[in-house]
Amino acid sequence: MLEVLNALRAAAATRPDAIAFDEPGRSITNAELAGRVGGLARRLRTAGRIIGIHGRDGLEWLIADLAVAAAGRTAGPLPGLFPAPP
Repeated sequence: MLEVLNALRAAAATRPDAIAFDEPGRSITNAELAGRVGGLARRLRTAGRIIGIHGRDGLEWLIADLAVAAAGRTAGPLPGLFPAPP
């Protein structure tokens, strides 16, 4: 995952306006993705060692997964069959 995070940082620095992720109805640039991942990672550094990620596949899940890794934590993906947290 370190290689992916390094590639994201490099892309944000060299091609900030290029599209990093595109899904129907919305997209995000390299700079925006790196900023959102970095911001969430900073907040997650005070969280526990394993962080559950619950939600549908898409941009938010990608950001959460990358941020957990950037924070030095372990992601615990929770399939959609589990109920949403309160």
